[in-house]
Amino acid sequence: MKTSVLLGLAALVPALLFANVLQGFRFEQQERAIATLQREQRELFEENKRAITGIAMLRSPTRLREIAIEDLELERITPERILTIELPGGRHNGDGAQFR
Repeated sequence: MKTSVLLGLAALVPALLFANVLQGFRFEQQERAIATLQREQRELFEENKRAITGIAMLRSPTRLREIAIEDLELERITPERILTIELPGGRHNGDGAQFR
């Protein structure tokens, strides 16, 4: 009985050592995966910041004014050129329906 317990402990020590090494290996793999994901997250965050900056530049009033004047050949209207139409009894949308 004593020898079987000693043999069991002798077999258990290498098994536990192997399990410890395996766990350390898996831990290292997870750390590498986390580092890769963090690096990818930083890159995507920076790319997103650049995209937001680009959108802000494209939406700037100065750029839109230049496009309106140069490309679309639009011109500013003066208040005298604005015509206001008042409909009696509410607003109509053209198909007979009335808004209230």
